[in-house]
Amino acid sequence: MKKKSVLMLYRKEFDVDPVPYRQSKTLLERGFNVKIIAWDRTGLRTDREDMDGIEIHNVKVRCPYGKILPLLLKLPFYYWKVLLKLRDENFDILHCHDIHTLPVGFFISKLRGKPFLYDVHDFYLDVKWKFFGSLMQKLEKLFASNASYILVPSPPLGDHYK
Repeated sequence: MKKKSVLMLYRKEFDVDPVPYRQSKTLLERGFNVKIIAWDRTGLRTDREDMDGIEIHNVKVRCPYGKILPLLLKLPFYYWKVLLKLRDENFDILHCHDIHTLPVGFFISKLRGKPFLYDVHDFYLDVKWKFFGSLMQKLEKLFASNASYILVPSPPLGDHYK
């Protein structure tokens, strides 16, 4: 019988971030194949890595952390590279970590007819620019409402997605 395959989209370089690392290890222990497409924002990682059996593919698009304008300018390039990388990828479920990967995950899910899971690690939408924060909340709700599953770190945050 073919193993089920989970493809994760991750918003930054994949080092040993405890949440996706534990999730990946648990899935591997349960017999799933796990592949992570990570955003190499430094451009310093190798194209492919293996971490304790987790297959990691790095998408290189340089982008500084903590600055909204460069992030908004670089996201389309990241999304394009993810789409190119996934054209021939086989997977059963797509796991999107955080809002950065949600739009491209939504479109890949629709194009491929595969379910996707939205994993909210942090609530990013409480930003100082009210218009921007309001727009992002509306877009997040639109994309997240199409997710097959939504994981949140705490019940109060879960209320936001009901």
